[in-house]
Amino acid sequence: MIIEELYIGGFGRWRETAFSFAPGLNLFVAPNEAGKTTLLHALFAALYGMKRDYLRATRYLDEYDRYCPWHPAPYETVIRYQLAGQGFRLHRCHDKEREQARLFREPELTEITHLYQEDRRKEYNFLERHLGLTRTLFLNVTWVRREPVQAARQLLPSMVRDSAADPLVHSLMAALEQELNSVGRKESAAQTVLGRLTRQLEQAERELARAEADWRAVQELSRSLADWQVKRNMLEAERKRIEADLERLSRAEADWQTDWQRSFAVTAAAELAAWAESAATEAERELHRQTAEELRQMEQEMAELREWSAEESKDGQSETAEHYLSFAGIAEAAWQQWLQDWYALSVYEKRQPGSAPLVDVNKLQADFRVGQEWAKEAERLQRECERLAAQIAETERTRQAAGVPSLAPAPLPEQERRTLASRTQRAAVNGKRRAARSTWGWYAAAVLAAGLGVWFGWSGQEIAAALLAVLAAAAVWAGQYVGRDGRRAPVAGAPTAAQAAELLQVANRLQARLAELQGELAAKQEERDKLQAALGKLLAEWDVPNWEAFLAMREKWLIQIHAHQAGEKEARERERLRMRLEKQMLEWGVPPHLPFEEAAALVLREHAEWEQRSRAEQERLRAALDRQKERARAAQRLEQLERQRAELLEKWGSAVREMLLRRKQELEQKRQQAEAARAQREEAIAALREQIAHARGEIGQRGEVAWAKAKSFYDDVKEKWEDARLRRDALCLAQTALQEAVEEWRSDIAPRLSQTASSVSRRLTKGRYEDVRVDPLQNFAVRVVEPQRRDIIEHDRFSSGTQDQLYFAQRIALLKTVSAGREPLPIFLDDHFLHYDQERLAAALDYLIELAEVHQVFLFSCHWREHDYLKPVISGTNRHKLHEWPGEAG
Repeated sequence: MIIEELYIGGFGRWRETAFSFAPGLNLFVAPNEAGKTTLLHALFAALYGMKRDYLRATRYLDEYDRYCPWHPAPYETVIRYQLAGQGFRLHRCHDKEREQARLFREPELTEITHLYQEDRRKEYNFLERHLGLTRTLFLNVTWVRREPVQAARQLLPSMVRDSAADPLVHSLMAALEQELNSVGRKESAAQTVLGRLTRQLEQAERELARAEADWRAVQELSRSLADWQVKRNMLEAERKRIEADLERLSRAEADWQTDWQRSFAVTAAAELAAWAESAATEAERELHRQTAEELRQMEQEMAELREWSAEESKDGQSETAEHYLSFAGIAEAAWQQWLQDWYALSVYEKRQPGSAPLVDVNKLQADFRVGQEWAKEAERLQRECERLAAQIAETERTRQAAGVPSLAPAPLPEQERRTLASRTQRAAVNGKRRAARSTWGWYAAAVLAAGLGVWFGWSGQEIAAALLAVLAAAAVWAGQYVGRDGRRAPVAGAPTAAQAAELLQVANRLQARLAELQGELAAKQEERDKLQAALGKLLAEWDVPNWEAFLAMREKWLIQIHAHQAGEKEARERERLRMRLEKQMLEWGVPPHLPFEEAAALVLREHAEWEQRSRAEQERLRAALDRQKERARAAQRLEQLERQRAELLEKWGSAVREMLLRRKQELEQKRQQAEAARAQREEAIAALREQIAHARGEIGQRGEVAWAKAKSFYDDVKEKWEDARLRRDALCLAQTALQEAVEEWRSDIAPRLSQTASSVSRRLTKGRYEDVRVDPLQNFAVRVVEPQRRDIIEHDRFSSGTQDQLYFAQRIALLKTVSAGREPLPIFLDDHFLHYDQERLAAALDYLIELAEVHQVFLFSCHWREHDYLKPVISGTNRHKLHEWPGEAG
């Protein structure tokens, strides 16, 4: 199929505009809102009109009102197309008031509209006859867009390989559907043959039943008249009997009202005797007797309690309580606090206070802090002096070993001098022995040690040791060795002048270090002596020989001071307790002139006497309380009996009134039944009178009914109705069989669809997705086999660009399958490549160029990418065409 030309009289924004199309690729590039989509829908409307498929009544598409002409212009289109070597011109007017379609054969322009028939939508089936596709199927196959395929079951018959069978199958399906809709699937369907016949059959049944009823009524009316008269007489006799029963019920209701009022006035057991005598049932009589017995027992007990309470009130005279001392009413907490203070005061008075210290505590503590600092500093200086003396001795040993002349040392104390001399002597002896055992190997080790000392920054003592090793090595090079007796022995070879100068320089540095250490030692000793002198002066002030004796003396005085302070604190606490006890006794009423001890003894004695009297009073009060409790229990019991008596009377009254209510309910029920029976009888009598009168009049007026005519009409309609049902069942059976045959075609259609879709997807995705499956039985759903994991992925799980590629592959597969063995169908793309990148777009456009060699392609785009890529291919050929946009539409 090739669309050659489209003329738009008025469609949306387009007005009086003509478009001519190439048989291959037609490219339309224009910005948004320029009318591209309107042109696409104008093509569809020109081919198929603006009505929906598969509907019995006329239903216009939603696009009908959307694309009504914007400008004053007729809502019409004219389209020219080639099909199977034959040209056609199709005129359509889309206005609802004057809708029409006319088809002409070219080139002679012979009108052939009459060769086609109108379907149930009042629409000519031009394209259904030409292509074997309805509007919905045509759009599903030719329009590439991102939405599922619709009417998949109707699309399957169009994919059969046999080109002759394809339109035949589709026509059969459409004809069966149309005929079945005309006949009607259900008996209750309106505007169908079966529905109309069902209504006629129901009407014929009603008329036949009415005729038969009339025939029987005339025969029955005569027999019923005599029966109705006898029944009327019986009903009148029953009505008189019911009226007598109503009179008796009225008197019983008056007696019930009297008993109801009496049930609220009963107050004693004697009043229940009359109720027991007039009881209607044994249960009521037993209730009255039992209630009377319980009331008599309660009344007797209440009389005894009232008599005992009156006698007890005469004997129970109150006694005046005896008042004791003024402090007899003190609180228990205050008395316990007074006793606690008294016992604490007694304990404090038994203790002996400590003597006051004879020294100045502040001076003692101050001298302790100063002496402690001096002692610590003197000890630190002593350690420093010992360390310096050790360093001096080591330096002296180094000097003697090197043969350096001695410097005049600072004078030392005798003891330190002897210690330093012994250490120096031992160092000299050891140095001689080492010098005797030194070898060239030791010289090398000494040189290495000296170098490491300089490198790592050793201390003075460590450097001196290193220097000793260097000097010993120099002595070896000079040929001097020391024997076991201390005498030097000549050695071959003498030191050079450079070595002698170096040895002299080392000796000078060693002597300078020794002088520095001796000066520092003298300064530390002087500072230590000053601190020891100051500390001795401080110890002399306290007349102690040494610092340890001073610490012992301080500890003794601190203990005595703490004991004295604790005694002073107890004295203050004792005085505070004494004053608080005296104040409390004065508040209780103790005479103020009494001494403290006598006052306390008086309080203790009076309180003991008060406790004794209180216990006696408590016993008396306990007995009085017991009597009061007995009276209270008696009053409570009397109150309880009064309450029980009231509850018993209330319970009896409630039971009696409940029985009276049941009796009243029975009376009302009997009255209602009697009145209902009387009303029923009166209604029945009135109905019988009316029936008798009506029957007499009907017998006089009813003539012969045409029962035979009604029966004939019923038989005729019943026969037509059964024929329609038989026809409907045959159509359903044929449709089911044909549908099952279409379903069997799936085994041949699905592989071809999947193969074509896989081939297109392989081209568009550069081989990434080359296994695409299309399922005809699930609305041609698209699934992809993922190449790495071999997992099946639904198309909606991919990116937007990949989804568009899959929809493109699906539509191309449908297009090629439907077009196989028939006219190649066109393909329409409206901004389909929005989500394609440049690489995907190039692959898709290359495929479209190949596809346009067989199918007519309509490509609409709002981007210039397609224009720039396709212009070199389209230019200079008649197969393809680049359409210049007409600017302002209309």
